[in-house]
Amino acid sequence: VEPTDSPTACNECSNDRTPWMKNNEVKCYTYSKIKRKCANNKRWRNNNYCQLSCFLNEVEYEGDNCCAGPPTNPPTNPPADTPTECTQCTNATTPWMRRNGKNCNTFQGLNKKCKNNAVWTDNNYCQLSCYDSGNEYSGDICCNSSNNN
Repeated sequence: VEPTDSPTACNECSNDRTPWMKNNEVKCYTYSKIKRKCANNKRWRNNNYCQLSCFLNEVEYEGDNCCAGPPTNPPTNPPADTPTECTQCTNATTPWMRRNGKNCNTFQGLNKKCKNNAVWTDNNYCQLSCYDSGNEYSGDICCNSSNNN
């Protein structure tokens, strides 16, 4: 039996990151907000950010059919964005924290912020400190954590 609805051609998709993701060393495949962005965010749509990861998470851009299955001739080197079990988390501070000389390691408001504040969640502020305090962002596993959650 021949499949009738399988696509005949696919396109190479990139995993180009947003400027914020590049500055904060965040990879597309580990970004916990990927399903909220992609096709649901105009800026992401206009720039095709994290195109392959969006496709693999079923929030692909209109018309995308990424070559994501096993290749006919496997590459000799794995793709640059191959997922790992953990991520090198950052401690990027908020603009307010920078203006007021605050840092993530000693910030007293982590329980109220981190995963409980949409702006923090959208920007992964104090990602490592949030993880270490038990307030990690969804899906985060920090390789460089002093804790083993």
